[in-house]
Amino acid sequence: MKKRVLSLLLAVLIVLALVPPAEVRAAEIVQEGKCGNNAAFTLDSNGVLTISGMGAIYSYAFEPERDKPYCGDIQHVVIQSGITEIGTCSFYNCENISSVTLPNTLTKIGFNSFYGCTALANLSIPKGIVEISDYAFGNTGLTKVSLANPNTILNGGIFSGC
Repeated sequence: MKKRVLSLLLAVLIVLALVPPAEVRAAEIVQEGKCGNNAAFTLDSNGVLTISGMGAIYSYAFEPERDKPYCGDIQHVVIQSGITEIGTCSFYNCENISSVTLPNTLTKIGFNSFYGCTALANLSIPKGIVEISDYAFGNTGLTKVSLANPNTILNGGIFSGC
């Protein structure tokens, strides 16, 4: 009986060894460009927008009404170390953004930056943030926010409509 079980197990292992593994594809870059004087972005096929470089992100950088048709494709925003400011309305009405990763180098989140990002439910704001401007996260889906710096200036209506 033991030999039969062992033979069956060996046969299954041999068959599995002959089947090629499922092809794993890396995400492809679908859009790239400049989003600040010294900042650039890539958007991949998984909906991950990665912003790198130094300094501020332009105001209206990804806002859909400013000829940014890929705004609806953005699901996750990863802002890398070196970026210091998110400009006015940068992600305004990019409603499919469900996660945002902010670096410690970020000091300011501008007016209406993430306004209307209705899929965004959780957010961790790093201690480097000195100021969050009016309505920065208005009309989002935020239900949980973690603020690392208790001295951050919180302007009017930053979470209105949440």
